[in-house]
Amino acid sequence: MPSRSHAFLQITLGVAITVAAACLDSPAGPQLRRPGRSLLVEEENLRPGSPDWDAGLYEGVDSTIAGYGLPFSVRAGDTLHVFVSAKHGPGSVSIYRLGWYDGVGARRIAWHVGLPMPAQPPCTAPLPGPSVCPWAETDAFVVTPQWPPGLYLARLSDSLGRASAFPFVVRSDKPAAFHVVLPFATYQAYNAWDGTNLYRGPGTTAQDAHANRAVAVSFARPWTVLTLRGVVLGVDYLLVRWLEENAYDADYMTDYDFHVGRGPDPRFAWLFAGHSEYWTWPMWLRANAARDRGINLGFLGGNDIYWVARYESASLNGRNVPVVVCYRDASRDPEGSIPGLATVLFRLPPNNTPENALLGVMSADHSVMRSSPVDLVVKDGAHPLFAGTGLRTGDRIPHVAGWEADRIVQNGATPLGTQVLFQGSFIPMGDTMPTGLMQAAVYTWLPSGAVVFASGQPGFAWGLSTYRQFTGRPPLQRFLSNLLDSFVAARSDQ
Repeated sequence: MPSRSHAFLQITLGVAITVAAACLDSPAGPQLRRPGRSLLVEEENLRPGSPDWDAGLYEGVDSTIAGYGLPFSVRAGDTLHVFVSAKHGPGSVSIYRLGWYDGVGARRIAWHVGLPMPAQPPCTAPLPGPSVCPWAETDAFVVTPQWPPGLYLARLSDSLGRASAFPFVVRSDKPAAFHVVLPFATYQAYNAWDGTNLYRGPGTTAQDAHANRAVAVSFARPWTVLTLRGVVLGVDYLLVRWLEENAYDADYMTDYDFHVGRGPDPRFAWLFAGHSEYWTWPMWLRANAARDRGINLGFLGGNDIYWVARYESASLNGRNVPVVVCYRDASRDPEGSIPGLATVLFRLPPNNTPENALLGVMSADHSVMRSSPVDLVVKDGAHPLFAGTGLRTGDRIPHVAGWEADRIVQNGATPLGTQVLFQGSFIPMGDTMPTGLMQAAVYTWLPSGAVVFASGQPGFAWGLSTYRQFTGRPPLQRFLSNLLDSFVAARSDQ
């Protein structure tokens, strides 16, 4: 086996410590620091957090205040435009950077109070769509260099203290050790503001709701609290919180940024967060090209790279707003006969590109869990990635796998050398017996030496950090630390 792969297989905690400190971000000169860690993030964690950052976001579902922000990915010098509709103004807008902050979880960066917040006009119809909320601008924030790169939350509050929020990203153009790609297209696919998303629309029966689903969803509309809690704070925030707690040198961007080619390659790995279900063809090409250049890939979710999506745009007061398009039916899609543009599954004609060719695993029939969350079971405890976890073959990490499952599929596309690390059984939706199988896998791509890991299920982050109903599991935390160290070792051996 070539030496690049040998370095991966021989990983221990000491491997990354002894690598030359090429990724230090401190100007103070060489120090004994683990590569991939950031002094700037350590310093950011010393700042006081803001305990009230998620106040009101878990007290039921309240539609008396709602809003969105554009653009949803900004950098220093950009302006974040905020659009709010409320029944009980005036109100406030507070900007929080999400992270660790000694367990508090976020820090307030900027805020404006006493803002007029009148009720705004209705949004345009979702069918044929996309729905756009042509609201007057409520507030604006200029992003300064004092806003560290990261995942942010804008919390909107009315005069009664009722709250809603929307996420956005502050990105950097500098290379980091790890670039984290957050699945904003998937967020919008599930965002059922006004009762419509890519899965359902108006209708008295399930059949009608499915038939009336949207085929295009815009970013110029509010976020439902359920979407925010379920997939942003309930999945991807847990990964961000853990990365920040451990001071990883991580930069953040949206999948739209990844789609348009923003940002340089990371030093060690692209990390794809959570439920990254909707991908465009340019994203697929960029990820494969990174692997071929030796850039490692970590897919820290599940049901990834499932639907081919396209981006179009809508107009809002002269501003172009990205729109996620996915017909999920080639016969309805005007581009349904064109490979790479047809918004059907990657694996289906005319795309004919099964996702396991990159991931190593993929969704199969009956992949939705009826009994989520389920246990992760160690399949190969002798693998070096389990060093220091205390886990052996057959051991379980309880209740950290859900709600969909990927596994090895024998379709001729699985990369050679793919190894199953975790697996778990579950009861598929519509069944009564635990006949489902999920698998997490890793492989080394030769000749580039890139390491590719896929966790095989979107609940992987549930075991990374303690927040609300979630509890960090030290064995899984150590496993992910080992994985990131293996990414460092694989690149350092080139």
